[in-house]
Amino acid sequence: MLEISQEAHNPEFGVAVLGQFRLLRGMTVVRVPRASQRLLAFLALHGRNVERAVLAGALWPEASEPHAYSSLRAALTSMIQGAREVCY
Repeated sequence: MLEISQEAHNPEFGVAVLGQFRLLRGMTVVRVPRASQRLLAFLALHGRNVERAVLAGALWPEASEPHAYSSLRAALTSMIQGAREVCY
């Protein structure tokens, strides 16, 4: 299960998912790798606790289970690396 900790919640961040995807830090648009945009949007829309199986199945419904989990790992890795650049 993936959880977003209370410590990680930062009200200066926002996600726009209608039209073009945008992650905002204040008024600045933060670049998010395309592979991570759907993952970040899903997490933003569905709350804090999401089972990995639910994420993999929802984001890669046509893929086999191993391929969906592999795609999820890649998207998470990309998102984490991007977060380090933005937050540190």
